[in-house]
Amino acid sequence: MTKIIAQTYSITTPYRAYVTAALAAGCMVAALVYAFGLYRVIARTVALEHLDSQSAALTGQIDSLDSQYLQLSSADSVDSLSAYGLQVGQVSAYIPRAASTASAASFGTLAAGGHEL
Repeated sequence: MTKIIAQTYSITTPYRAYVTAALAAGCMVAALVYAFGLYRVIARTVALEHLDSQSAALTGQIDSLDSQYLQLSSADSVDSLSAYGLQVGQVSAYIPRAASTASAASFGTLAAGGHEL
């Protein structure tokens, strides 16, 4: 048993520095990958918070504009709009309804049969 241990020791001794360097390099690569991933998570979180603040600001501006629109639209009348050159439109032509479909009280044979379309 002592001979096997001595042979194993003599085989691994020259490569001990290489194995230690490889493990250290692997740990460094893993630490760099972890640091890069952590940086990406923090950067995305900061970007999302920035977008949320911009969204809140825009929502506030939209609400303000909406209230201004409601104030202005409630003040609209035919007289106030005529000051801007708008006028009441005139209907030039329209399609009259037939007497059988003019009202619900006058059920003709067409409407009573269910073929009003």
